[in-house]
Amino acid sequence: MGYKTYPEYRDSGVQWLGEMPSHWETRRLKYAAPLRNIKIIAGESHLPYVGLENIESWSGKYLVQDAANDLEGLSSRFYPGDVLFGKLRPYLAKAFLADFEGMCSSELLVLQGKGVQPEFLVRFMLSVGFIREVDSSTYGAKMPRASWDFIGNLLVTLPPTGEQTTIAAFLDEKTTQIDQLIEKKTRFIELLKEKRAALITEAVTGKFDVRHPGKGEVPESAGRGFGVRMGKPYAEYKDSGVAWLGEIPVHWEVKRLKHLVRLNPPKSEVSNVRPDMQVQFLPMELVSENGVVSMKETRLLSDVYQGFTYFRDGDVIMAKITPCFENGKGAIVNKLENGIGFGSTEFHVLRPTAGFSGYVWCVTKSIPFRRIGIMEMKGVAGQQRVPESFVSEFLITAPPVNEQSTIVRCRPWRAKRRLVDPSSREAALLTRRAHSARGEAK
Repeated sequence: MGYKTYPEYRDSGVQWLGEMPSHWETRRLKYAAPLRNIKIIAGESHLPYVGLENIESWSGKYLVQDAANDLEGLSSRFYPGDVLFGKLRPYLAKAFLADFEGMCSSELLVLQGKGVQPEFLVRFMLSVGFIREVDSSTYGAKMPRASWDFIGNLLVTLPPTGEQTTIAAFLDEKTTQIDQLIEKKTRFIELLKEKRAALITEAVTGKFDVRHPGKGEVPESAGRGFGVRMGKPYAEYKDSGVAWLGEIPVHWEVKRLKHLVRLNPPKSEVSNVRPDMQVQFLPMELVSENGVVSMKETRLLSDVYQGFTYFRDGDVIMAKITPCFENGKGAIVNKLENGIGFGSTEFHVLRPTAGFSGYVWCVTKSIPFRRIGIMEMKGVAGQQRVPESFVSEFLITAPPVNEQSTIVRCRPWRAKRRLVDPSSREAALLTRRAHSARGEAK
């Protein structure tokens, strides 16, 4: 990043750490920050509770949520100055410097900063190299965890105490500046997403003629609008019979979604496939809100056949759990490893049987689908899901197939996507810079 380097370096003796300033030391984590292992019965304590969901990935920020009132089993006690580190799915990079007394999930390790400044320690544990090293040690396919035996034996760099404090303060200042830039960019992205969702909604409800896109006002008689007017209306409309749809083009139909898709096809379709075949694996975090999927993870079919959701090339996946559903997580999946994929159980899978995958995806991104789906969610707070019955029975417009294809290629909302995606990448780059800045502590 252009910062001045130290005058002299030496080999740390650890491959992932590389060279370090010559006056720094290394020590095993378990000696610099021993484990605090005080267990309490969660249901019998009035201490505030911290779960993995209360810690923001990579930033170390505490996320305040509604207090849990149904806690059971054992929790770990922590005190101000302790550092909490998530051992479950360590790639999520969850670490928190406690400034209050409380109890936490047993999936969080509680470390005492006895031989290291806690402010420095939490930033070291959020460095990219440390997270990668811990993540490389995990065991368990469905719930990958790292053990304290491994984590505690990792070497950490230890500058002099005063320098630790200076590094922590420097990182606070720099990452705050980057976080402010991320916040501004994120607000802009959200506005673009709202605009794009409105354009998609106008297109799939027939409020303007996608066959002849252009500037023009859509009259109110064309049906209920969603805040956007783009292009000329169709020549003739009819009552759809659905309140939120209003009027639709006269040659369009209204159908339940189940008549256009096969919902959650059974994994028995691949029961005869070799169990040692590599297939795509998509946890929720690899699916974006813009329809972009990261194809970086594959697994053996035998490892994912039980306990995960099945899909194949051409399917549409959509998140069903809060807040991922509200945020619009979903995508058309293509170019899967061997054409087959498995992923989070929190996905619904829609396989088009009459029409284009792109049109079905557009429907799931439309404003009414989101708004009505939220109202139909079932389950307790924090674990609410869109039921399969809602997706199956949802009433949608069914244009002729050639118009579905035109809607998918519709330039107005695709232009908004071209604005959203680079902005999202820019925000992601800023986030990576923040991660990198936190990693400079090593």
